[in-house]
Amino acid sequence: MGDAPTRWKSSNDLYRKWVTVLKRSGVRFRCPYQMRHTFCSQLLSAGEHPMWVSQQMEHSDWAFTAKTYAKFIPTDPDDNGGKMMKRWNTVQMLSNEVCT
Repeated sequence: MGDAPTRWKSSNDLYRKWVTVLKRSGVRFRCPYQMRHTFCSQLLSAGEHPMWVSQQMEHSDWAFTAKTYAKFIPTDPDDNGGKMMKRWNTVQMLSNEVCT
């Protein structure tokens, strides 16, 4: 078994880590809630199925996801879940560097 996950002592600890990750990755500052929208639009741009993305976002109606993010939905989706994981390899590596 691995080590127990690190607990944040306060929201300030999380905020400092967040800012560090953004700076190291070259991403301009965005609050964590804004990243939710980025995550959704990237999933759809990568070709993930809108209904699957809606479930990941915990939207009550997948039509809301489709309507709100329609411009990011390509007409040729396949391989649900796989495409986005390829994009996150760099993010995972940066996160591991910052959090260890």
